[in-house]
Amino acid sequence: MEPTASHDRRRFDELLPWYVTGELADDDRLFVEAWLAAHPEAQVALDWHRTLARVVDERESAAPADVGWAGLASRLAADRSPAPPSLGERFFAWWAGIARAPGFALAALAIAVQTVVIGVLVERGAADNEYATVRGGAAATERLLQVRFRPDATEQDLRVLLNAAGARIVDGPDQLGEYLVAPRSGEVDAVRDALRASGLVANVEPFERRRTP
Repeated sequence: MEPTASHDRRRFDELLPWYVTGELADDDRLFVEAWLAAHPEAQVALDWHRTLARVVDERESAAPADVGWAGLASRLAADRSPAPPSLGERFFAWWAGIARAPGFALAALAIAVQTVVIGVLVERGAADNEYATVRGGAAATERLLQVRFRPDATEQDLRVLLNAAGARIVDGPDQLGEYLVAPRSGEVDAVRDALRASGLVANVEPFERRRTP
């Protein structure tokens, strides 16, 4: 990024919270609007600041008069051991304080956003790792067996054989008379060996099928 563009982006980031609250001078306001027009992706940041400002305004307008630091100060004067302020009171009081310094407010908001994003990524990575572990490291596929039985094998014979081998039919037969078989329990290799040992099976081969979401 060119030095001038980098400087303009930093200026935009610093002015955006004040633009949302309508407290910019005309030249700064026109600069922000020109940047938004030239960089459509910056609309995401604008929408985020507007949402945050709306939430803060709604919270402050709905709060009783004795909520916040003003109410806390009056209670401190009447009681030397007051109950501590709630988490919500501390957050909105903190926000009201840092809003007077746009540079510091922007840095604090960036840290908060990064914390949320990192938390989501860590949680998603843990879930992905767990799923891959359950599926033996192949989260997108499942191991099956492609089995072709001998023509003289009856349906009753197939049921008895598959039950004894700990397997079940998940698809088939296809046009070639082949079935897809999955283990009910245990390993695919053990089921394959049991089927190969049977005189009812003409052929059995490993088969991997992509899982659908």
